[in-house]
Amino acid sequence: MLLSKIQALQTGLHEVKNIVIENLTSQKSQQYLTEELVENQKEREIQKKLFGNYVAVHERTLLELEDSRKIQKEQEEKINILTEENEKFVEIRGKFNEENEKIREELGEMKRKLEDFEENLTSQKSQEQENREILIAKLTEEFAECEKEREIQKKQFEDYVDVHEGTLLELEDSRKIQKEQNEKINILTEENEKFSDIRQKLNEENEKLREELQELKLKLESIEENKTFQIFDNDRELANSFRDWLEGPKGQKLPFDISLRVLTAGVWPMVQCTPVVLPQELAMAYDMFTAFYTEKHTGRKLTINTLLGNADVKATFYPSPIASESNEEDGSGPSKAGEEPKERKPENKILQVTTHQMIILLQFNHHKVISCQQLLDDLKIPEKELKRCLYSLALSKLSQRILTRKGPKGRDMIDMSDKFMVNDNFQSKLTHVKVQLVSRNVESEPEIKETRQKVDDHPSSDDRKLEVEAAIVRIMKARKRLNHNNLVTEVTQQLRHRFMPFQTIIKQRIEILIEREFLQRDEHDRRSYSYIA
Repeated sequence: MLLSKIQALQTGLHEVKNIVIENLTSQKSQQYLTEELVENQKEREIQKKLFGNYVAVHERTLLELEDSRKIQKEQEEKINILTEENEKFVEIRGKFNEENEKIREELGEMKRKLEDFEENLTSQKSQEQENREILIAKLTEEFAECEKEREIQKKQFEDYVDVHEGTLLELEDSRKIQKEQNEKINILTEENEKFSDIRQKLNEENEKLREELQELKLKLESIEENKTFQIFDNDRELANSFRDWLEGPKGQKLPFDISLRVLTAGVWPMVQCTPVVLPQELAMAYDMFTAFYTEKHTGRKLTINTLLGNADVKATFYPSPIASESNEEDGSGPSKAGEEPKERKPENKILQVTTHQMIILLQFNHHKVISCQQLLDDLKIPEKELKRCLYSLALSKLSQRILTRKGPKGRDMIDMSDKFMVNDNFQSKLTHVKVQLVSRNVESEPEIKETRQKVDDHPSSDDRKLEVEAAIVRIMKARKRLNHNNLVTEVTQQLRHRFMPFQTIIKQRIEILIEREFLQRDEHDRRSYSYIA
């Protein structure tokens, strides 16, 4: 508002100045006009200064107004917050008052309960006094009963003393019986010595009988050779007629040579064989032979026995390149630094194996790696026979390891999870390699424990224990003093032609003989024994 008024005053002054100048030009002189102009300029400068001061003051007032408005807004917000908090506080105070009233009511109830409890205590005290009197009466009665029981126990103890004296007499009788048993053992040792002499004579007679049996065997072998020559002639005729039948219209030429022998179950001692899954080539040849044989001999039935057959398998090995020198036993180790590996040519070998081994080897025409469990599922060979064949092919002599096993090293047994593959680094100077079938009838730990338990539980085990005792007494009577290990070895050497005694049984018999006063331990060396005459 002030600025607009000042601007209006300035415009009015300019108009007045123009009118005055026009009027004075005609009346006054130029000096007077100049003086007035100077004065007007001075007034104008003063007005400008006043106006500038006013503008500065006005700007400050505007800034102060803005700050005061901001402060007012903040105060209004704080007032709103405080009003909300006051309302909440009023609500909380109301709740707090309600809770205080509830607590007061609860305290009143507690006071009432305490008063009731004190009344009950007073009544209980009187009851406790009565109960104490009753308990004292009961305790006196029980004390009297305890005294009666003590008298009974005294009588029982006296009876026990009498019985103990009787047991002492029985112990003396048992010692007498034990001495009699010791005398019997001495008699048995003497009889065993006599028995050893008789046994030597029997051994001499057995040797004579063996010589006579050998002569009889030689005679029987000569007779059997004549029979086998006749059988071989029949087999040759059968093989020749089967070849002619294959070349005929009903047959089909086989990609390999096969010779089959027909055995009569009643004449030959046959081994029971579970049926296995034959390879496709063998199954085709077997079907052709059965068709040929049933045409020639009607009413007969053929069953293949894979336990009695053998085969020649042509195998080609593709060895990996090796250095001129190696560290491995089979010559397939790493080459030395700076030497180029030599290439090895494929090697052809003819493997002389059993029928089951041949069936296993033919599986590697279709699989690079195969597990023991997969072979069992695919071929249906019994587990023991399968492990036996795999052991002879993979874990026997180095010159016969056709297969390699992927499994933990240092383990001599074959597990069902073990995997096998062809040993391409197999080497042999011979073209025909005969793979021996290893017999591995090794029992596991549970089976060993079971057989030992059966032997110990057998009725003849008591006789064996007596024989062990007699052998110990006989040895100690001759040696007078022996170490434990030497005594065990001599006892096993004396009894091994009859049975192999366990070390635990020998140790038990030694302890029993010490109790019976046949032996005694050395005072200086507890591992040595001496004989008591």
